[in-house]
Amino acid sequence: MAALLARLAINIIRMMSVIVVLRRIEQCGISFNPSADISPDNIKDDIIPSREVGITYEDFEACI
Repeated sequence: MAALLARLAINIIRMMSVIVVLRRIEQCGISFNPSADISPDNIKDDIIPSREVGITYEDFEACI
């Protein structure tokens, strides 16, 4: 039973992450926030290897 719940929770989080990405692309294009640990010089040169995506309450409600 615990393994079933763990798999269910993981799949819900995966669905939420896909919904978040699709909603961000729909609303803002592909402009996600750069991660905090990237140097300002790299951001200025548009060299951004990782970006931060947060799940908002609206994204959560869209998933449920």
